[in-house]
Amino acid sequence: MNTFREYQFNWPERVATDMVLDARRMGAECRNYTPVEGMARQADGRWALTLADALGSGETATVSARMVVNTAGIWIDKVNHLASEKAPRKIFGTKGAHIVIRLPEECQDYGVISLNRKGEEPIYLVPWRQGLHYMAVTETVFEGDIDDVRADDADIKWLLDELNHLIPSLAMTEKDVLYTWAGVRPLTYDPAFPKGARSREIHDFAGAGLPNVIAMTAGPVTSHRSAGRELREAVKGHIQPSGQPQPVDYAPKPLAEDQNSPSLLNHYDGISLADLRHAAQHEQVNNLRDLLARRTGIVWTETRGREGARKAAETVADIMGWDEARIEKEVADYTSYVDHTHRRPDTA
Repeated sequence: MNTFREYQFNWPERVATDMVLDARRMGAECRNYTPVEGMARQADGRWALTLADALGSGETATVSARMVVNTAGIWIDKVNHLASEKAPRKIFGTKGAHIVIRLPEECQDYGVISLNRKGEEPIYLVPWRQGLHYMAVTETVFEGDIDDVRADDADIKWLLDELNHLIPSLAMTEKDVLYTWAGVRPLTYDPAFPKGARSREIHDFAGAGLPNVIAMTAGPVTSHRSAGRELREAVKGHIQPSGQPQPVDYAPKPLAEDQNSPSLLNHYDGISLADLRHAAQHEQVNNLRDLLARRTGIVWTETRGREGARKAAETVADIMGWDEARIEKEVADYTSYVDHTHRRPDTA
């Protein structure tokens, strides 16, 4: 038996948020909820990209770009097909589901790594927040709706069976599952690999009639820094930078400085009311899901933050311009979101 220390990302949405905030510091124009709905080549060789407002205003805008870097993950093919249905397939998705449980106290801070019962793929029992653990991970070909990915009953049963095979004395059941989550890996499509190729690749689509369009596949968040450097060099192979180089700030962006602000959740002192207000003011928050799932990570606590949702909405209502009706809607939307996306087995 070997033992080792492992580092983990607190939650990937926060890593992405910090990178966006740093890009904004360096002069980037950053927009939330702004999907690309059109992509067409102009007479001068530049790309015209039609952007839409996903929040429902119906407004659109068009931007012109010398180059398009498609980092849309599992949506890469979908974006490329806006420009040409002949764009070759590059994404192959496999689904990874997770279940969160609470183990006996003596198991806290200890994890287990093994192979699944078929001996084909690794499984992990990893220490998580508040003394919890998560069990992972499934590896199934995903052909469903890429806009609605969650752990289904089959995923949960498979993970519980693997857990109980790994440590039979735990005898875990569906009642022990506190919440779940799942994602789809944007692996590289290659017919030679039945579950996708895990090699990180940069694809140039000039040969497919999309000059100055590149994309990266199989780039997990764990290696995002080196992926960014590779993309930078790929872009420099097409166009030269127009501004002066600036150093990237990898430090996590601080939340509020008010150390006396009360916590949102009584059982979790990681996020205060002042933190919520800071995020609402400075981090491009549009709704309560942004605030609790993507900026502050409250959704990853044992209760998924359900009991603090109304308090959180009330705390930032003046900043967000929410009246009582909007507060009710935000709380209902957030509760629906966690019950669907981070569902328990007994949640429809």
